[in-house]
Amino acid sequence: MRTPGGHAPLAIALEIVLFLSLLQPCRSQSLLWKYPTGIQVTAVSTSADGSYIVSGNAAGSIDFFDASFSRETYLWRVAARDRVRSVAISDDGSYVVAGSNDGVIYFMDRELLKRAPLWKFQTAGAVFSVSISSDGSYVAAGSHDDKVHFMDSRLTENAPLWSHRTEGDVRSVSISGDGTYIAAGSEDAYLYFFEKSYRGNTFLWRLKTSTPALKVAMSYDGNYVVAGCVDGYIYFANRDFTRDSYLWRYQTGSRITSVSISSDGSYVAAGNSDGYIYIFDRELSANSYVWRYNAGEPVEAVAISRNGVYIVCAAGASTYLFDAGFTGENYVWSYDAQAEVTSISISSSGNLVVAGDGRGILHTLEHMIRSTVATTMTQTSTAMTETVTAMMPLSTTATEAVAPTLTINPYTIPVTLLIAALAILGFYMRRRVSGKKLELESASRAALGTALQLAPRKLISTGTRVLDELTMGGFPRSYSVILSSPSCDQRDLAVKRFLSKGLGEEKFALCLTTDVTKYLELIRDHPKSFHLVLCNPHADALAPPFSNISKTKGVENLTEINIALMKVVDSLDATTLKEERAYIDVLSDVLLHHGGSTIRRWISDLVPRLKARGFTVLGMINPSMHRREETEAVSSIFDGEVEIFERETEGRAQRFIAVRRFYGLEYSDQERII
Repeated sequence: MRTPGGHAPLAIALEIVLFLSLLQPCRSQSLLWKYPTGIQVTAVSTSADGSYIVSGNAAGSIDFFDASFSRETYLWRVAARDRVRSVAISDDGSYVVAGSNDGVIYFMDRELLKRAPLWKFQTAGAVFSVSISSDGSYVAAGSHDDKVHFMDSRLTENAPLWSHRTEGDVRSVSISGDGTYIAAGSEDAYLYFFEKSYRGNTFLWRLKTSTPALKVAMSYDGNYVVAGCVDGYIYFANRDFTRDSYLWRYQTGSRITSVSISSDGSYVAAGNSDGYIYIFDRELSANSYVWRYNAGEPVEAVAISRNGVYIVCAAGASTYLFDAGFTGENYVWSYDAQAEVTSISISSSGNLVVAGDGRGILHTLEHMIRSTVATTMTQTSTAMTETVTAMMPLSTTATEAVAPTLTINPYTIPVTLLIAALAILGFYMRRRVSGKKLELESASRAALGTALQLAPRKLISTGTRVLDELTMGGFPRSYSVILSSPSCDQRDLAVKRFLSKGLGEEKFALCLTTDVTKYLELIRDHPKSFHLVLCNPHADALAPPFSNISKTKGVENLTEINIALMKVVDSLDATTLKEERAYIDVLSDVLLHHGGSTIRRWISDLVPRLKARGFTVLGMINPSMHRREETEAVSSIFDGEVEIFERETEGRAQRFIAVRRFYGLEYSDQERII
């Protein structure tokens, strides 16, 4: 029997599927698009409805996107002078604010009408955190100058409305939706609460925390604030502070890495360095969390949708999406970025998740939200309708928000009819959707390929002819490659050639090693263009008296190594150099001493910093000294991977070299004798 304008079986199938979609939450996600921003993404933020995205990276780029991934997806870029620490976007995407290590607060409009920021404000130290009101009228920032800065979008007379000095670096700030209230966490171990009418008098209140409150979030309505501390404590307080104390606090056991709060303060999400994500309700029911999940790796970031329905967290290379009713059994979905996820954001309704990774890739994920309803089938249709309405995402339209009255008992549907209906629907939809899906995937790949080739990279010779051939000309400048190899002459020769090729009047090579003897010739012959940082507890006795040698006391103190390296880098005149190379020869030593999670965090920070200064970075790791998962945890941070290995051919052992990975560039996958 035909019905006007369609097929009866198809109509029945559609009705059944629609009904079933109302009985359970959708558990799917799709990758809308990926975009290469350059190097490590350090901060991301999405507009309330997920239409616009802003990101910042370690090279100082502030990028603005249309989330639809049309031809004009990448809208504009503003260049800061150093690493971007924090970004925020107004609800409708009209205004963007960013803070950078260069000490500048940048304020842009969506169209970038002036082809530059609307204004820039120079603070006296690195800007660690920024926050913006819903309409973009007000901006709050915390910086290394120990101040909380508050300004309006007009920045009249090029000065903030007010600034408040604390007794330590202001690491995190958060502003209410209407810009009326501001919260800030400082290294002086206080949580501060201000109102916008502050005129240099004092804060509304401040709360003494056990250790510095480095992560702060305020509810959209400004009624509640949550702070995460170095010692693992989470503090929850309300605006009135009526009891002259926090409402509650909870000890998680390790450093709080991120906190987030729902629009009305009903739910709080927190992540810590032990790898746990926690969900609390406002009342701290039963004096404990609602639930927690062990992600297996330190949680880098968490974010909760404003309606409190969805929670997203980043741990290692994985991004997880949970719903508030999570019972510890199954998260909604997870996504593998294949590189450490460094920052995340979620739209108000939870329909869009944005993740930035250590390679500089921005991942945009769409969560296919339907109406979420209770799964208890014995409830009445009225109760089910109320549940659907209550759980509707905030951004749904008026039509979508009207929950249908469910009058069908699903158990009366014949199983055979259900199977037939789904089969018919599957055949029909497969024909309709497959073409569209292929078209979208093709367009996404084409757009990504185009983006990767927007700025052709200069190739520099590796110094080894066979490796130059496999990489189609050498390593790109400001690229990072991990060399996986056992100890052998071929490896040492390849490294020496790589460094030697980078020496000259307009070239500079930097080597980080525990063994000075391999590089004595380079140290002696190239005092101006070669510098070695020796990490050895006996460095004073081992190192010859040359000015191009820096010394540290082994690999125990990674901060000391960073300082020694960056002191050399900062002393260089970048305007006279056309090529810089860095070789990191201590990865296996650091991995053995500190473990996988520590070295991963160290390399995730160090390598992008060197790349941002123009260095092409080569790291070396000996896979025979470590477990496979530890080796992969380190190697995945690098853009490319080259392997030297031994294989028996024609009755004798020979060493081969192969390129295993060369992100964004063409290469040969042949295995060649070296």
